[in-house]
Amino acid sequence: MLKDTIERHLRGQIPLCAVVLTLLVLGVILGSSAATVLDAEERAELAAHLQVFLRGLVDGRLRTEPAEALSATYRQNLQTLGFIWLLGLTGIGAPVVGAVVFLRGLVLGFTVGFLVEEMGTMGLLLAALGVLPQNLLALPAIAGSAVAALAYSLRLLRRRTESRPRPLLEEILAYTFAVLLMAGLLLGAGLIEAYLSPGLMRLVAGHASR
Repeated sequence: MLKDTIERHLRGQIPLCAVVLTLLVLGVILGSSAATVLDAEERAELAAHLQVFLRGLVDGRLRTEPAEALSATYRQNLQTLGFIWLLGLTGIGAPVVGAVVFLRGLVLGFTVGFLVEEMGTMGLLLAALGVLPQNLLALPAIAGSAVAALAYSLRLLRRRTESRPRPLLEEILAYTFAVLLMAGLLLGAGLIEAYLSPGLMRLVAGHASR
């Protein structure tokens, strides 16, 4: 019985998953495209910042205690998660939830696109080692939270037409639990970003900096 309920619930989320995934992919595509159309001044300024960052990795000036980096990263990600949760809780924040997902994809696409555009194969390697690993967990967490928020908003709308709606407190608790599960994924992403990615990036930063 529980298995059937879970399967029905997951099937019911497929359209919302498709919407969220589409927004995320569009963000990545537009972000990577934007990185290719920067004017010369913007490109030179970003390239200079990138070289400072890479040299800082090599000589140790940018080294941060992993625990501090984890705390800062996880706090930022939790703020995004909390914002999505609040938007879903209002029942009218669906467009903004979609915008948050789109912007997350936009930032990722631009970052990877700029690295590849500016540094070629070396930039792709830097993106693969320093950007993508944590996002393998962070993006599903943000997307999953967005799906949960949209699903909750839809359930609030349907309550008006249901003769015996589920108690609102149960709806809120189920929604909050789903978002808390995504917070666990974000913790994993933070651990990767704080403890693994810096070391991986330093492996190639010496060759990438000029």
